[in-house]
Amino acid sequence: MSHPAPDRLKILLLAAVGPVSLVLFLTVMLPLRNYLLVCWIDGSRFYDAGLRVAPGKPTHLSDGQLVGIVPDLVTGFGGFGAAVLISLGVAAVVYALLRPRSRSG
Repeated sequence: MSHPAPDRLKILLLAAVGPVSLVLFLTVMLPLRNYLLVCWIDGSRFYDAGLRVAPGKPTHLSDGQLVGIVPDLVTGFGGFGAAVLISLGVAAVVYALLRPRSRSG
């Protein structure tokens, strides 16, 4: 039983999804997650007034208010899940554009 040769482009793109997801999460989704978390807890006017998510655990705002576990988990997992889905979508588009086409004729 012989197996077909692996599609190198597909393997390369799937291997790139993890690092791309991590970079996307840290540079784009984490700041967006922090913005959404402040808006969920206190509203956008407080974010505009300078309220931010403070570094460290447990998750708390810059005014000392603790953040509940549900908003923290929903925004955190939502941001990471969105980063993974975006990376998979980009990989699928790149694969569709670059995959070898069969020649007919």
